[in-house]
Amino acid sequence: MKTFAKKLLACRIARWSLPIAVLAVVAASLAWTGEGQKPYRLGGVWVGQLSGIQWTSTHAPLDPEARTAISTLQWITSNEQFEYLTGALGANLSSQGSGMFKMINNDTAKYRIVFYAYAEGVASTTTPKAGEIKAIYIMDGTWHYTGPDSAESQETLALYLPDGNPEHNLLPAPDAQPYMVFTFGPHPQVRIPVP
Repeated sequence: MKTFAKKLLACRIARWSLPIAVLAVVAASLAWTGEGQKPYRLGGVWVGQLSGIQWTSTHAPLDPEARTAISTLQWITSNEQFEYLTGALGANLSSQGSGMFKMINNDTAKYRIVFYAYAEGVASTTTPKAGEIKAIYIMDGTWHYTGPDSAESQETLALYLPDGNPEHNLLPAPDAQPYMVFTFGPHPQVRIPVP
C-alpha cells in the first residue's frame, strides 16, 4: 500500500510539475520582455526640444483605453537650418501640426503628423494677397514611454512641394516623392504634470 501511495504521489507531482514549470517560464518571459506590465495610456500635454527646436504637443485620447489619440504639435522656436529652409521655400511661417497616435504595444506608439510652411497672406482693401502653401511636412515617428511622465520619440520628417493641384495642398499626391527627408534620433519628451 505504501508503494502504491508513493507512486500515486509521484504521478501527481509529475502531472503538476510540468504545467507549473511552463507557467513559470511564461511569467519570466513576460517580465523580461515587459509584455506583462500595465500598458501606458496616451494623453496629456508634452514639451520637448532638440537642436534649437522647442515645442509643445497635446495628445487627446479617442477611446476609453487611451490607445489612440489625436495630436497637435506647435514649434515654439526653430533653429537656423529650418529658418533658412523656410526662407528658401518662399515661406515665412510654419503651421501648427495635427496628427494621430496609436499604441502598437504596452509602451510604444506610432504616429503621423502633418504641418505646412506657408507665405502669409496680406489683408487689404486695395491689394489683398492670399496666403500660399509652400511645403507640406509629413512626420512619421515612434513614441516610446520611459516612465509615466517621460518618453523618447524619433521620427522621419519628409518635405513635399505642392504640385499645382489644389487638392495636393492638403496632403501630397499618393505617388509623390519627398523633396527632402530629415531623420531625428531618439530625443526626450516630458509630460507637464498636473499640480
